[in-house]
Amino acid sequence: MSFLKRFKKTEPLKTKKGAEVEAYAEHRYGIARNFISFATGATTDLFQKIGEVREPKFVEIRNEFIYLILHDFNRQIYSTLPEEEGQMVQALIFDALIDALSGFEGFAKRAFDKDTFLIKLNERENEYGTCKELSSKNRPFTSQTAIVPIFSRRLASILEGNFNPEIIVSATEEAVKVVIKSRAM
Repeated sequence: MSFLKRFKKTEPLKTKKGAEVEAYAEHRYGIARNFISFATGATTDLFQKIGEVREPKFVEIRNEFIYLILHDFNRQIYSTLPEEEGQMVQALIFDALIDALSGFEGFAKRAFDKDTFLIKLNERENEYGTCKELSSKNRPFTSQTAIVPIFSRRLASILEGNFNPEIIVSATEEAVKVVIKSRAM
């Protein structure tokens, strides 16, 4: 489920059937701000756990957490709503998220690059979309079919360029926390 293929600005359904879409529409900016806040907090916590702040990488790591949250959100939406309504909710939340990120001067004070964000988001959607599970009990750090291990190895690669166990364990902990927080909204 690619954002490039599904994203289009839309208005919420005005039917009884679309009541959930209307509720998401009403709260979309709060949801988007929470997603950014959760991702920023997880990034900050990750840097505290590994003992240093790598400022140039802060926004990139925060965005990876956002991609993870959005993917999990999409799975939740598409498992509970009909496809048409799921597409509308996805578009509403994505639009609000882009608006919020565009006005957000993150840690590195770089301008928000919507095109790069969208390309990477779609790459993660395609990659995570092939996964069968969120995490793996048997192979919690090395599974190729679970989202969290793939995510954690990516963060280690961004930060160190290698398979650093300390970063992978810390990233795994933060990924699980951020998914739990976003699901609790």
